[in-house]
Amino acid sequence: MAATPRLSLPFLSVGQAQKEFTHNESLQTLDALVAGALILYPTYMSRTTGHFTTPERAVEELVEWRDRRTELPVWRRVLRPLWLLGDSWRRRLIELPEQIRT
Repeated sequence: MAATPRLSLPFLSVGQAQKEFTHNESLQTLDALVAGALILYPTYMSRTTGHFTTPERAVEELVEWRDRRTELPVWRRVLRPLWLLGDSWRRRLIELPEQIRT
């Protein structure tokens, strides 16, 4: 069974449906659009070298960057305990007199 060149979407054979030409043409169009939007025309910059790179290498670098981040940013480390307390600290803050908050 034939398939599109980039996404390997299977074409319908002549015996599968009456509208095989319309379906197969739409698969070819989808394949070309995805290739053009994500692979052939965009430029990807490397996070490590700062130069142009391939889409595959850009994805690899993003995955490495995601996996390397083990420590939370400072703002999340500070706010997380407050968030875990729930609404109690927010209610107390609202109940404070106006002169203390300002």
